Amino acid sequence: MKNTIIRLITAAFVCCIILTGCEQKPEKDIGYGAIKGEYYTNDYLQLKVKIPSDWAIQNREVYEQVVATGRQLVAGDDKDMEALLKASEQRGVGLFAVFRHPIGTPVDYNPNIAAVAEKVKMMPGIKSGKDYLFHLKKTLDNAQVAYDFPNEVYASNKGGFDFDVLDAEASIGAVEFKQKYYASIVNGYALVVIISYSSPEGEKQLMDIINSIEKTQK
Repeated sequence: MKNTIIRLITAAFVCCIILTGCEQKPEKDIGYGAIKGEYYTNDYLQLKVKIPSDWAIQNREVYEQVVATGRQLVAGDDKDMEALLKASEQRGVGLFAVFRHPIGTPVDYNPNIAAVAEKVKMMPGIKSGKDYLFHLKKTLDNAQVAYDFPNEVYASNKGGFDFDVLDAEASIGAVEFKQKYYASIVNGYALVVIISYSSPEGEKQLMDIINSIEKTQK
């Protein structure tokens, strides 16, 4: 049972694990950002998101434990994937992770939202979120969690950010869940916001958070 819970938690962070590896300390320009009151903000990314006060915000220690546990879930015995994760440690930073219920709550699936950023300044071919998601989808195709992608990538502006969105579906054991990956290029970083859910109610709750995203002035 404990192993199943861990696998469900880490499955929600597949994208975070791929991007941030073992959670390197971010460069001074971007930082982690901060959650104060009901808002997460990151000045470098010009990002502001309203987080419901009754949701469970994961602290840095828990976040790092989940990411570390998830490396095996993502890579398995695939040495190439393991090498990819190690390389990504130098480029990515986990910004925040929030669950609808505290981890371990007896629910079928715990809706959650997470945000990560990967430095793409040295990748001139990545000019948009769609470009970034092309490569992310290739990586997810090789992960140990089997993903389906029911739609083509589509555009969605949220609060001044020009996001591109990748829809995904997967399962762990008997539990099926869905994800949406929102990606936008901001000041040399790929900003990626991921929502994970298994029911229309969970999707609605998470979309309320996504729709609260604002682009602030530097």
